[in-house]
Amino acid sequence: MTRIEAIIQPGVLEKVESAMLAIGIQRLVITEVAERNLSNGPTACYRGARYRVSMPRLKVEILVPSDRSEEALSALRQAARCTSADDGTVIAYELAEAVLIHSGVHLQYSDV
Repeated sequence: MTRIEAIIQPGVLEKVESAMLAIGIQRLVITEVAERNLSNGPTACYRGARYRVSMPRLKVEILVPSDRSEEALSALRQAARCTSADDGTVIAYELAEAVLIHSGVHLQYSDV
């Protein structure tokens, strides 16, 4: 099983959801996060003092069978692309184990 985490701009969430549904992925975990680039991110000025601005982002987490990870990654990249330098980030890694809390049952590919 592969876990995919993507940090995306809020405006592309609907496109990402549609792309995942189109390839048969129905479960997404979506979290509001703030992204801050410490080296050259946007700054603002308040009463003469400059400070770094956190950019609102969404974190999308998806579990997919390992043999479908490339398909999911490709669909996610296409849907989340905004032609901007700060489109976001996608990370994928193999998941050793996933267990349902309420029953203790190990998740299988068919459960994803």
